[in-house]
Amino acid sequence: MHFTATLTYDKALLRKAAFAFWRRSVGVFFPLVLLSLSGYLAVQAVTSRRDWLWGAMTASVLLGYLVCGAVFVVHYRSGLTKLRDMGSPIAEFTAQDDSFTLTSSIGTACMKWSSVTGVWRFESFWLLLFSRANFSTLPLQNVTPEMQSFVLDRIRSFGGKVDG
Repeated sequence: MHFTATLTYDKALLRKAAFAFWRRSVGVFFPLVLLSLSGYLAVQAVTSRRDWLWGAMTASVLLGYLVCGAVFVVHYRSGLTKLRDMGSPIAEFTAQDDSFTLTSSIGTACMKWSSVTGVWRFESFWLLLFSRANFSTLPLQNVTPEMQSFVLDRIRSFGGKVDG
């Protein structure tokens, strides 16, 4: 059994996907901690002596902001680069019993379902996860409910985790 769908990508979709990945990866707690520490360090800068410990904490918080922002920027820019390289924003997704294939103007990638460690589902797209930092965006616009069920079943049967 196999299913095929035509996928359409655009900048708005890639921005949503990168932000969704950022939100799930970084979470809400980490930015709140950074903001709290920033407030504490600002108060310390005004009310007391700044020493090496204050400097080290400030550098750590700045590094935290850098990492936090980089998670979004790196994935978004990578997506934009791939979109630009594609020329035409159209790809074909074929799901078979033991593998799936993505075909676009820049090439073809055939992967086993076992390479998908999980899927994060959102309203208009899914993120197929391959590792903690690597994913592929699957727009759902032309993916039928039957194909969606098939893909989720394949991912589960090969050990991948499906959210929700």
